[in-house]
Formats: sequence, C-alpha cells, structure tokens
Amino acid sequence: MHSATLQELFHNLSHALVLYARGWCKTPEDAVQEAFIDLARCSPEPASPKAWLYTTTRRKAQNIARAESRHRNHLEQVMQQDHSSHAEQYWLEPNTRNGIEASDVLEGLDALTPDQRELIVAKVWGELTFEELAELMNCSPASAYRRYVAALTDLKHAVLAGSESKNNVAKLGTRP
Repeated sequence: MHSATLQELFHNLSHALVLYARGWCKTPEDAVQEAFIDLARCSPEPASPKAWLYTTTRRKAQNIARAESRHRNHLEQVMQQDHSSHAEQYWLEPNTRNGIEASDVLEGLDALTPDQRELIVAKVWGELTFEELAELMNCSPASAYRRYVAALTDLKHAVLAGSESKNNVAKLGTRP
C-alpha cells in the first residue's frame, strides 16, 4: 500500500479506531498502531481497507485485553502469596535456625544497591568464584572479595534493622 494512502487512512480513521478499540482494552492506541502496521505489510491489499482496519483493530484490542487480563491475574497471584512461598521461590528456607526470616533477607536484598545485590546473588546462589566475580564486576579478585564482604555487611545491617522493626511492631500489638 502506498504511503500516501496509509497517511490518508490514518488521518481519517485513527481517532475513530482509537475510540472503537477503547471498548476492549486500556491501550487502544497500541491496537490501532498495530493494525496500521499490519495494513502496511498486507499483501495483497484488502478490498476495503476501512473494514479491514476495523476488523484488525478489534482483534488487536482483544489480544491486548487478554494480555492485560493475564498480567492482572499474575499480579493478583503474586500479591496473594505469603512471604514464605515467595522466599522458597528464591531458594531460601522460610525460617532459619538463627531466627532470621527469609522474607527479611529478601527485603534486605532489596535495600542494597544494584551492584551489591548482583554480587551477593551471583556469589551465593550462582556459586561464582571470586575470580568469576572479578570478571563480572570488572575488577581484581581482591576487590571482588572486598566488595562482597562490604555487601554482606550492608545486607546484615538491613536484615537486622528489618527484623528489629518487625519485632518492635509485634511488641506494640501485645499486652503485658
């Protein structure tokens, strides 16, 4: 299809198509854009480009709506999971013998800088050596070791601070 014809169709139909797609999804502009891209690639040209665009926009909007629904369902499932099952997903025992909750460790990891989190996860769960960590972090093995120890120290402080604040909240909820 010629670009002039596409431009004219877009100019004449895009607003109406967005309104039409809005009945199915929250991002109707995406559905319309995808329909026009498909029209530009369509060979042979449809007999009625206007009807073809409406049909294709409806299908694209319905596909987007299904994806939005799947995403929403996934988020609801994640939000309903308790911390212990979330922790098991990351290879953590729900409760360790030293009384530290796995959820506190996950929160502590979230409190670290991205580099520190990457270093700890790569070392602990990825079982990388300090030589491999050095290559990953673009430093010497000795620097990788120092960064790892510093990250562990920061993680320890974050975990202990999280545990302590939870204990204080729990104590507030109990009566003597």
